[in-house]
Amino acid sequence: DTDTLLDQTQEWVEAVAKGTEDIRRYSDQLKALVDQQASEYLSGQATALITKYYDYGTSEKSSRKPRAALERHEEIRTEEQKQLQVAIHQVEEKISTCIKEVKTLVQLLRQKVFLLQKMIDIENKIDPKDIKEDEKGLAEE
Repeated sequence: DTDTLLDQTQEWVEAVAKGTEDIRRYSDQLKALVDQQASEYLSGQATALITKYYDYGTSEKSSRKPRAALERHEEIRTEEQKQLQVAIHQVEEKISTCIKEVKTLVQLLRQKVFLLQKMIDIENKIDPKDIKEDEKGLAEE
């Protein structure tokens, strides 16, 4: 039974490690999306300014043309921002789910470790009073 419990504990440790790795990966993805959004925003601003000044500089007569081009550019940029916000929200949800899973895994791991310690203590014929004190200490943590 002790070997089985040790194997199960090892599985939980590996699951916690995987959860931690997933959180790091999702965090990196979120950072990349934020960087991409900032880059696209600045690029959009620069493009809008260049287009605006170029159009105004080359043709004072056609004030509708630059305005239409700027409006279309604004629509495209707004749609891209919406898509990025949706993607960021999805990553945030994945991170939140991952954190919850890791917390659950950590709690289960603590329970497994406690049960393993209890089994070892029983095998070593420790006084049951000492085990009760350990349970109180674990509950306080």
